[in-house]
Amino acid sequence: MTTDAAKSSEKEMAEICDAIHYIGDMSLEAAASGFSRDDMIIAVRMNTEGGDPEILAILHPAFDRIIEYAFFNNRFGLSDAAQRECQVVEQLLLELVENEPE
Repeated sequence: MTTDAAKSSEKEMAEICDAIHYIGDMSLEAAASGFSRDDMIIAVRMNTEGGDPEILAILHPAFDRIIEYAFFNNRFGLSDAAQRECQVVEQLLLELVENEPE
């Protein structure tokens, strides 16, 4: 992998992790405002329409787990849970890239 490609990949992973943390924060706010977990899941799906289906197949379950965590746990530990989701997503995306035919 070239230096530019590695930097680009790091930037993309940072953006994905930011999105996971953002969804956690928005889920906490939605729960406090009386919205349901299902409302939040639907909103995330609507906002990611048109993305790469293979990548979304990895991201949506991670987003769902963070939403679930935010709705059924307290704010304490959400950052740790989001960080674990980032690690899971990173591993799955690396496997996806490694399995791509050249």
